[in-house]
Amino acid sequence: MSATGDADGRLPFRVRAGWAVGTFVTTSLLFLTSTFFLRFMTDYVGIAAALAGTLLASTKLVDAFLNPLVGVASDRARTPAGRRRPFLLAGALLGGATLVLQFSVPAALQGLAQVAYVFATLVLVSLSYVSFNVPYLAMLAEMTPSPDERAVLVSFRVHALAAAQFIAGGLSPLLIDAFGGGRAGFTGMAMVMGGVIVAAGVTCFVATRPAPRTTLTEVARDRFWSSLPTLFQSRLYVALVLVKATFLVGSTAHTVTATYYVRYVMQAPNAVLSAFLLVYSIGMIASQVAWLAACRRIGKVRAFLGASAVYATVSVLWAALGADAPTWLFIVLSFVNGAGAGGLLLCSESLLPDAIDDDCRRSGTRREGTLAALFAFTEKAANALGVALVGFVLAWFQYRAPPAGQAIPPNVVRAIMACFGLVPAFFVGISGLWWVLARGARPAPGPAAR
Repeated sequence: MSATGDADGRLPFRVRAGWAVGTFVTTSLLFLTSTFFLRFMTDYVGIAAALAGTLLASTKLVDAFLNPLVGVASDRARTPAGRRRPFLLAGALLGGATLVLQFSVPAALQGLAQVAYVFATLVLVSLSYVSFNVPYLAMLAEMTPSPDERAVLVSFRVHALAAAQFIAGGLSPLLIDAFGGGRAGFTGMAMVMGGVIVAAGVTCFVATRPAPRTTLTEVARDRFWSSLPTLFQSRLYVALVLVKATFLVGSTAHTVTATYYVRYVMQAPNAVLSAFLLVYSIGMIASQVAWLAACRRIGKVRAFLGASAVYATVSVLWAALGADAPTWLFIVLSFVNGAGAGGLLLCSESLLPDAIDDDCRRSGTRREGTLAALFAFTEKAANALGVALVGFVLAWFQYRAPPAGQAIPPNVVRAIMACFGLVPAFFVGISGLWWVLARGARPAPGPAAR
C-alpha cells in the first residue's frame, strides 16, 4: 500500500473533497436517468409507460455482466496511476457523451428502431456508470483504514451528492425550459449536464493522485480466483447488500415520481420542482453533522435505523397530502425527507469499507473492486426496480400524458401519491430488518491486509 496521509488514517482536505466531487458523475447519470428519462420517454418520445419501465429495468441484465467484469479488472489492473483511477477518467468521458445521446432520440425513429436506439443508449450509460462507480467505491476501502475517517469521507460525498442532486434534479427543469422545452429542451439540458459530468470526473482523477492505494501481492494474485467462492462469507457484507437493495427501491420510487407529483398533485410548474429538490438537498447537507455524531455515539447500524424511521415517517405524510396543503409544509417535509436520506446514505456507504476489511481478513486477499462491483450492481438493480415499479403502477392505472390545460383522472393522482409516499415508506421502513443477519457476527481477527 502506498500511503499519503496521517498515521491515524486522516486524509488531506484536497483528497477528501476531490474524491467526493466524483459523485457528480454517478449521481448525475443515475438521477437524470431515473428521474427525467421515464417522463421523457412517456411524454415526449411516445413510448408507453410499461415499455419504458421495462427498457430501464432490462439494462440491469447488462449490469449483471459489466459490474463483476469491471470489478475484477480494476482489482487486477497494474498502471502507474493505480488500479482504480484510469477507470474513473474513462467512465466520466464516456458518461458525458452518452448522456447527450440518451436525451437525443431522433424524431424520425419509430417502432422497433426507436426502442433499439433507447436500449442502446441505456446500455452505454450503464457502461459509463459502472466504469466509474465500481472503482470509485473500491477506493473508499483503500484510502484509509480508519472507520471514522471513512465516515467523514462518505459525509463529504453526501455533501457533493446533495449538490449534484440539486444541479441534476433542481436546475435541470430550468435548463429544459431555457432550451425551449420539449425534445430540444431535454437535449440542451443533457449537453450542459454532460459537461458537468466530464469536469467532475477529471477533477476527481487529478485530486486523488496522492491518495493511498493498495496493490495485490503475487501471492494474492495467484489465489484471487480460487478465493472467489468465499465472496459471501462476511455476514456484515451480505446484510449490507440486502439493506441497500431494499431501501433503494423505495427511495428511487420517491425520486422518480417527484416530477409527476409536483406537476399533477401539487399542480405546480417546474420552478417548484427545483425549489422542492433544493430544500431536499439542503436537508441532506445540514444533517451530516448530526449523523456523523450518531455514528460515533451509537454505531452506524443504529444510526441507519434512526434515519430509516425519519424517512419512512415523512413518506407516509407525503401520501396523505394534496394540492391544498400549505407551501410551508411542503418545504418542511422536503427538508426532513432530505435529512433522512442523508443518514441512509452516510450510514450504509460508510459500512461498505468496514465490510470489505472483514472480508479481507477472512480471505487473505484484496478484492475491493469485486465486492464494490456487487454492491454497485445492487444499487443499480434496486434503482431500476424502483423505476420499473413506478412505470408499472402508472400503466396499471392507465396513465397518459394529458393535453395541455387538462387534468389527469383522480385514480391516477392517487397512484402517483402512493408511489411518492407509501411505496418508499414500505421499502425504507423494512430495510433495517436485514441487519438481523449481521447480529452476532464478529469481524475476523487481525488487521486487514493492506
